[in-house]
Amino acid sequence: MKKFCYILLVLASFMPVRANTPDETIAPAGTMRLGYRIGQNSPDMTQLANRKAYNDIVREVAKRRAAGEDVAVEVTYFSAPGAGNYINKGIGQNRSELLKADLLSHVSLSDSAFIVTDGGDGWAELYRIVNSMPDMKHRDEVLRIIKGDPYARVVRLKKIDKGRTYAYMHDNIFPLLRNNILVRVGQPAVLADARRADRNLGSDIAWSYKVDGCVDCGCSETPQAEPQTKIVYVAADTEPVDYGKWAFKTNLVYDFILTPSIEIEYHFSPQWSFNIEYEMGWWKNKGKNKTFEVAEVSPEVRWWFKSPTPASGYYIGAFPGFAWYDFENGGTGHRGHGVFGGVSFGFVRPLTDKLSFEAGLGVGYLNLRYKDYEPVDGHHVYHRTKDTGYFGPLKVKLALVWHPWARKAGKKQTAAK
Repeated sequence: MKKFCYILLVLASFMPVRANTPDETIAPAGTMRLGYRIGQNSPDMTQLANRKAYNDIVREVAKRRAAGEDVAVEVTYFSAPGAGNYINKGIGQNRSELLKADLLSHVSLSDSAFIVTDGGDGWAELYRIVNSMPDMKHRDEVLRIIKGDPYARVVRLKKIDKGRTYAYMHDNIFPLLRNNILVRVGQPAVLADARRADRNLGSDIAWSYKVDGCVDCGCSETPQAEPQTKIVYVAADTEPVDYGKWAFKTNLVYDFILTPSIEIEYHFSPQWSFNIEYEMGWWKNKGKNKTFEVAEVSPEVRWWFKSPTPASGYYIGAFPGFAWYDFENGGTGHRGHGVFGGVSFGFVRPLTDKLSFEAGLGVGYLNLRYKDYEPVDGHHVYHRTKDTGYFGPLKVKLALVWHPWARKAGKKQTAAK
């Protein structure tokens, strides 16, 4: 089956192609693929398809140079979804550099005309491979998922046909992706457009690369072909994490002012969650008439803007709350309670598989009822009771979030097989 897929893939690379449109991802003209055996750093030239692809690269360069074009050669390696680790990246990079050195001895181009790029998980290339397999079961659904939410692709692919489709791709297509080098020959501007199109489809959250200080995520193109250009890879584990529905938090702002806080959030759907927070500081020095006592409880309902996971996304919320307090600093003290309500907005970003960071702000109205008192001989003498209102910021949140039941999404799928 692997040999059949490989032959089909190579043949597809030489079929007539059209320019990219927003609704399709097609390899541009002058695209060739070279296959590698596992553990080998040079393409297997005993295979007819590899010999043909290599010769086509050389001929394509010669043809374009004879036509007076400005020619560049882009060599791209991939890791395959769920396998974007340093080992696969290192193997692909080494293969690409060796192929580049070999091609330099057979084509009349300078070193600066070659661009070696990391295709990361290679979602755009995977799309092209699956698109070239019309008889593949659930092909249209696979293509739709690949073009969909980048955070949930692997999880959703594993749900097709109880994981059988993903298992087929894992065993027959992903190895081809990892063990193929994609070579494009064309004008530098055309190749740059193709890279941008691939990145727009890939939107690889775990792989990006930075060229001369510019994060390569769809911004204006950086001249990568210069020989002094250094590519710094930023990698993370590409296997998606199932963060579970529960999260426990502490607001570092309250912790800093000695008012320990604890929050619990439950995600009952991808767009809705319920959060409740409790803060309490209970510090007292009767000898110096110093008191800092405060307690607050506030539930909150949140709506998430297309949140990919409980550990990442933007939200808006609505909250009520109730607070008690007693403040005294050697003189007149203030003791009372308050009710409040308002709206919140913020965002969450993952830090590790089990930790994330949340920043947010709450704005609303607070109504306070309190008493002024004076400490006299160990007793409090009350003067008057006041009511006051306030509209403005009520919450500032810089929270550390813990997902105790987070785990690799793939583990559940594996256990189900």
